[in-house]
Amino acid sequence: MRSKIVIEKPYVEYVHKSKIYADAARLCANITMLNPNNKKTERKVLYFEIDSAFADGLTVNRSDAFVMGLLTTAMENDMDIQFETPMSEKLYFQMVNQFIPIVTENNPSWISPIKLNGPLISERIENTGGVATGCSGGVDSFYTIVKHGIREKIKNYKLTHLLFASVGTLDDDNGRITSYFKNTLKRMEHIAEETDTKAVGVYSNLHEFYKFPYKGFSMFYATTYGACAYALQKILRVYYISAGYPISEFTLNVNKVKEYDASVFDVFTVGCMDTESLSFYVTGIEATRIDRINYIAKDKTAQKYLTTCSIELEGSEKRQNYINCGHCHKCLPALVHLYAGNNLDKFKNVFDIEEFKRKKGKNIGKMMAITNTSYRRQAITIAKEKKVKIPVTAYLWYWGFYKPFFGLMHLLKNNRLVRDVYYRLNLDIKIHGYRNAKYDAFNKKLKSK
Repeated sequence: MRSKIVIEKPYVEYVHKSKIYADAARLCANITMLNPNNKKTERKVLYFEIDSAFADGLTVNRSDAFVMGLLTTAMENDMDIQFETPMSEKLYFQMVNQFIPIVTENNPSWISPIKLNGPLISERIENTGGVATGCSGGVDSFYTIVKHGIREKIKNYKLTHLLFASVGTLDDDNGRITSYFKNTLKRMEHIAEETDTKAVGVYSNLHEFYKFPYKGFSMFYATTYGACAYALQKILRVYYISAGYPISEFTLNVNKVKEYDASVFDVFTVGCMDTESLSFYVTGIEATRIDRINYIAKDKTAQKYLTTCSIELEGSEKRQNYINCGHCHKCLPALVHLYAGNNLDKFKNVFDIEEFKRKKGKNIGKMMAITNTSYRRQAITIAKEKKVKIPVTAYLWYWGFYKPFFGLMHLLKNNRLVRDVYYRLNLDIKIHGYRNAKYDAFNKKLKSK
C-alpha cells in the first residue's frame, strides 16, 4: 500500500521574538508522513513565517500552500497527499490532469504519478490586489523587477511586492539557513525601497520534509517557491516567476539538462499553477541569459545589489569581501557575460572586477567548462558584436585543462578515494576559490549507510 502525506487544517500562530522577526505570524499545519531520511512516520508542524505586519495576508481557508510545498517530496518518494481543508479547484484540476501525469511520464526514473485527495473549492479569495515576484537579487529576478516594476506601464501588472523566501537551500543546517535568510533579507529590503515596492520575507521549514541531499527540493523551484505565494493569497493577485532558461531550451526531461534543472520547463509548470484568485506568469522565457544581463546592466539598483553568488546559498564558507565571490558556477557566467557585453565596470561594487581582469583568460576558460553550450555561444556572439576580445588563453584553459578535468571529475565523483584526495589536497579551493558544502553532504550520506 502506498504511503501518504496527511495535511491537517491550517491555522495562524503568532510568535514574539522568533529567530527572524521581533513579531512573527506563521501559517501552520500539522503534517503526518514518512520521513524520507530516517524512514519513520512523524507528525510535525510545517510553517510559513512572515513579519506580523503582513499577517492579514495569510490564507488559512486553503490547503494550496501545503499541497504545493510538499508536492515534489511526494512525487520523489511515491507518496499520495491527503488534505483536510479544501484545495483550490482550478489548481487541483491543473495538477492532476496536466502537471503530475506529464512531468512523471517524462521523468519516470525518479518521480511517481501520485494522487491528491481532499475537498475542493472554486470560490475566489478576496485579496488586496498585490503583484509580486520572488527576489533573490540575481540576474533573472532583477530582469523581472526591471521589466515589470521599474519599466512596467500597465498599472494592474506593476510590481507592488518583492518576496524573498528561505526555500531552495541545498543543505540542512537550520542555523546557517536562518543566518543566510536574515542577511539576504536586508539586501532585499534595500532593493524594495529603491523600486517603490514592499519587501516580504517568508521563512519556512519546508526543507525538513524533503529527502537530503535536496535534489527535488531545489530542482522544482517554481512549485516550492510558489508555495510561499499561495500562503499569501489574501494579499496577492499576480505572481511572476523568473525563468531560468529561454523557451528555446524547453524540455520536459530533466535528465537532458546539466545539473538536472527543472526550470527548463518553467513555462509549463507555471501554466499549471493558477488558482481562482492568484495568476502566475513566467518572465524571461523570451530572452537568453545574456539578453537579460544586458537588459538590467543600465539599472542603478541592479548595479548596487546584483547577487549572483551561490556560495552562501549552498552552505559553503564565504571568504570574499564582495557580495559575490566571483568564482562559483553562478558568478563566473555573469562576469563573463558582463565582460562580453562591455558592462563589466558598471558592477564594480558587487564584484572584484580587477581580480577577474587579472585572470581573464583563465576565468573565461573555466566559465566555458562549467556552463552549457548555449551560455558559451551567447558570450562569444555578443563579444563579437561588441568588438570585445576573447583572449586566446581562454581557449587554452578550456581545452587544455578545465574541460578534461571536469569531465574526469564527473566520471569519478562517487569514488570515495578520489574525493578524499581531492579535498585533502585542497583542490576544490585551488580550482574554484571556495569549499563547496557538497562534501559535507557526501560524508553525511556515507555515514548514514
